This record gives sequence, C-alpha cells and structure tokens, in this order.
Amino acid sequence: MPRFVFTLVVTVLAVMLGGELATVRGQATSGEYRIGVLEPITGPLAFEGKRHMEGLEIVRDLINERGGVMGKKLVFSVADATDPTAAASEANRLITREGVKIITGTFSSRLCGAASEVAARHDVIYWESSCVDPRFNKRGLKHVYRTEIDATGFGWYNIEFIAKHLAPKLNLKPNQIKIAFLSEDSSYGQGVTESRASGPRRSSACRK
Repeated sequence: MPRFVFTLVVTVLAVMLGGELATVRGQATSGEYRIGVLEPITGPLAFEGKRHMEGLEIVRDLINERGGVMGKKLVFSVADATDPTAAASEANRLITREGVKIITGTFSSRLCGAASEVAARHDVIYWESSCVDPRFNKRGLKHVYRTEIDATGFGWYNIEFIAKHLAPKLNLKPNQIKIAFLSEDSSYGQGVTESRASGPRRSSACRK
C-alpha cells in the first residue's frame, strides 16, 4: 500500500475512535493511541511480515514526528502470526490483554480470515492491508476492511493478458486456447484460481 494512503487510514481511524481508544488501559493519561499489528514475524512468511513491519514503523514515526494524532502518539502492540491458529489466538490476546480497538495485518490470505473473525466477534476494527482471498470481504463481518486488490483482480488481469496479448501472438482466438491453472493449495492460491475460472469478466474476454 502507498505510504501516504496507510498514513491517512491510520490517522482517520485513530481520530474516529479517539474517545474510546483513550480510555483503554490508561491511554488517556499516557497520551497514546495503541494499534494492534499482527504480522508473520517468524516462520516461512517472516520475510514479508518483517517488510510490513518496517513500513508500518516508518509511517508511525512520520506521524509521531508531526505531532501524532490529536496530540497523542501512535504506538504498536505487535503480535506474531505464524499460522491461522496463532493469528486467531494473538488477535484475541491483543484485544483482551492489550486493549486494542484496531488491528492491522496480516499479509497472508491464510492468516487474515482467522484474525478478522476474532476481531469481529469482539467488535474491534480489523484493517487488512494485503490479504487477497476473494472470500475475505464476503462474510458479512462488521468493521472488517481491506485496502488491497483481491484475487478477482488478479484473475481478471491474467485472463485479459491471454485474450489481448497471448492469443494474437499464437494467431488464435481467445476461445481456442485451453488454459490449465497450477496453484498452491492455500486460500491465496485457490482464491486466485477460482477467480480466474469463474470471474464474470473472464467469460466476456474469452468470447471475443
């Protein structure tokens, strides 16, 4: 996500929840707004999780250097989401023990579903910045948001490329090309594959 977009998102959310956040765990006296950050800091996804953390920390520091939000500093409560079980338990800990009212994360489609369901049960805002599973925002969960393009977009652009660029190179019409989808067995891989195979724009592109 572009840095200025995330800055705006965090600032707006913090201001919107200012009164409620300030009363949690003595934040009114400490002069802080606390946000839960749930990322895969260790394990196979640690490389991306750490990159997310670096970006978040840069944004936090920029906001705080400019006076924070309504005169209060942004601080993070960080949790390590190594797998869906850990994502759910750590989201619960951030809410019940750390007292956060906003959680952001988690990079992975494997993790975002479990973490956001916990946040929704506690009526806490969950702000996803990367998960692309197309089912993420179709569950009717309250206060669950996403800024990243979902797998529907990924699937469409793959099909568009085949129809507009690959087919002419092969001197074929799009509907003459047979496509095999090879994907990993995860929420991410299956979500992108399902979007390629069933997206509404896919059929119109391939009929040309």
